[in-house]
Amino acid sequence: YNISHISIIKYSYHYSINVRILNIFTLSKCSLEINL
Repeated sequence: YNISHISIIKYSYHYSINVRILNIFTLSKCSLEINL
């Protein structure tokens, strides 16, 4: 149980980081398109 719980926490952590990076990327892309 502990191992699976830790892996779930790790997965959610990495997932949130990826989503944040994706959001930053799309935001910067949109701002670039607006500036152009």
